[in-house]
Parts: sequence; structure tokens; C-alpha cells
Amino acid sequence: MFLNQQRTIVARSLRSFSSSTALKTATKQPSGIFAATVATIPLAACTGLAFAMPETTWVALEVQSVVSTALLGVSGGVHIGLGAARWTPHFGSSGKSEPAIAPTSALFGVSPAAEANISEKTKKSDGGLLAVAMATLPVATAIGSAVLLNVPGALVVNAVALNLLLVAETASSSVPRWLGRAKAVGTVLATASIGAGLYLGYEHDRASKDGDEEE
Repeated sequence: MFLNQQRTIVARSLRSFSSSTALKTATKQPSGIFAATVATIPLAACTGLAFAMPETTWVALEVQSVVSTALLGVSGGVHIGLGAARWTPHFGSSGKSEPAIAPTSALFGVSPAAEANISEKTKKSDGGLLAVAMATLPVATAIGSAVLLNVPGALVVNAVALNLLLVAETASSSVPRWLGRAKAVGTVLATASIGAGLYLGYEHDRASKDGDEEE
């Protein structure tokens, strides 16, 4: 009897926390885009450095490779955290163990009412292969590209992987909208920076070869 009362109190506290946190985070959603933009600054800085000082091009590309690998790994880690938090059980008002959907949704700026509209079929699909792929493949790809590929190859693979992950996130209803928008901005900026860096690297390499032939 006492245990059931305690569980009910905890469940009510979680629901209260969910509602209040949703209101607080609703006004903070733009910070996700800001954070995504800040995360890509090192990539853009490397491109700018390679453009301003061509002799540093290969060093800049190596730094870009490290940064893009880290971003890809963190992107997968986000989905590991989402999955763990979303399905961590808590005791609801019925006294039974329930997925911690509402508190988790509130933390990410999604109201419990909006979360409740997701069908059981969608929830099951989001907990299947797509969720597992979004959580594991980015990390595995990041490690593989860093270990097995040269710098240009790693950059290409990381850029492609970031865009494929964005497509998967767009197809998944388990990804909060504000996070999806932030990832879209970050992915576009990262891809543009990597693409520009690779182009500068190609031009620098061609110029170096032309110089060697003239000599």
C-alpha cells in the first residue's frame, strides 16, 4: 500500500516536471541551431585557413578529418542517448513499469500531448532497425574512416555519412523536430566546409604537381 502511494507520488512529480520543462525548453529551441552552427566552426575555420594560406592546406584537411570524425561519432551518440532515455522505465500512476516517454520528450522540447499522438506502430518501428542503425553506424563509420582511409577519403565518407544520417533522422518520428532542424543546419554547414576544403586540397595538389613539372 505504502509502496503504491510512493509510486503514484513519483509518477505525478514526473508528469509535473514534464509539463513545466516543456514550457521552459520551448523558448530555448533556437539554441540547438546555435550549437550546431558552433560545432561546425572548426571545419569552416580550416577551410578559411587553407584558402588564406595554401601552404597549410594539408594540415587544415587533417584537422577537418579529425573534427568531422568527432562530429559523426557524437551524432551517433545522440541517438544512443535518445534511445536509452526514451525507453528507461519508470513507475506510472498504475504502479506498472512504463517507458519514460513524457519526461524525455519534455527535455527535448516536445509536449507529452504531441508524443502521445505517435502511433504504437511508429514507436515500434523507431525502436527497430532504424533506431539501431542511427545509433551504431555513425560511430562505426567514424572509427572505420579514421583507421582505414586517407584524409581525403575519410572526409568524403564522413560527409556522406552525415547526410545519410540526416535522411534517416528525417524519416524517423522519434527525433524531436528542433533537433532535426539543428542537425539539418549543422549537416549543411559541415558538408559545405568539407567540400570547399577538398576542392582547395585538389587545387593545391594540382598546383604543386604543375610546379614540379615546370622545374
